[in-house]
Amino acid sequence: MKKYDRAVRFFTSFFLFSLLLTGLFFLMTMKSGQTEQAGTVSEVTVFEESDSLRVLLIGLSDDKKPHSFLLLHVDAPVLRVHITELANTDYSYQNKSFSLPELYTYGSVVAVRQTVESSLNCTIDRTVRMTDSQTVAAIDALGGFEYHVQNDLRYDRDGHSLRLYRGTQKIMGQQALLLMEVLEEQGAENVREELLGALINTRIHKIKSPAGSLFVTLINLMDTDIGVMDKDRYRALLQALAQTETPAG
Repeated sequence: MKKYDRAVRFFTSFFLFSLLLTGLFFLMTMKSGQTEQAGTVSEVTVFEESDSLRVLLIGLSDDKKPHSFLLLHVDAPVLRVHITELANTDYSYQNKSFSLPELYTYGSVVAVRQTVESSLNCTIDRTVRMTDSQTVAAIDALGGFEYHVQNDLRYDRDGHSLRLYRGTQKIMGQQALLLMEVLEEQGAENVREELLGALINTRIHKIKSPAGSLFVTLINLMDTDIGVMDKDRYRALLQALAQTETPAG
């Protein structure tokens, strides 16, 4: 597998999903037609573990082959977001042994969801499946994210070009893939943690498109069971999360 392909999958699984789901969740706190982040919560709300939210994220290549399996956990009592890559070890399903990609091919998202729930002894509330191209398109729809570039970056390879200058810059979907490639080649340490924090903590403070229409746009780019009714179900939790300084944990 080419290094660029590995970078695409690595970045999609850990970072693009992070920004996408964060943006989607904060849109769920906003009323239709609103273009800025929702206002402050007037009363302090104490959340229980039963208020938490777990989302199974499955990343697919553009030919629909699975390459990434993650669990996003919105931890209600402490108002933190945790994203865990699911170990690609053998899992038991219907008395057979499967890796997660094999299990997805055998029984699709239902089999993966049931098996992960059993393995981790938890309940998965929602699932999201997206191809790499869909994820990039969704990041672009959200307006990208801010990232502080330490030094001028120049990248040219296989028809791909990237020009970034030192300082804080807005990174869009395709740029994010190329940025990951450059940082890996430079041997940067803790890239995953650094970019994950930048993505989640950006928090989509200003959204130019009306919240209702952008929410629909993102949902249409996904294969998911997240729906309009979830905006009311999880609104208080996500509003509280949006007001924390660093929700990524």
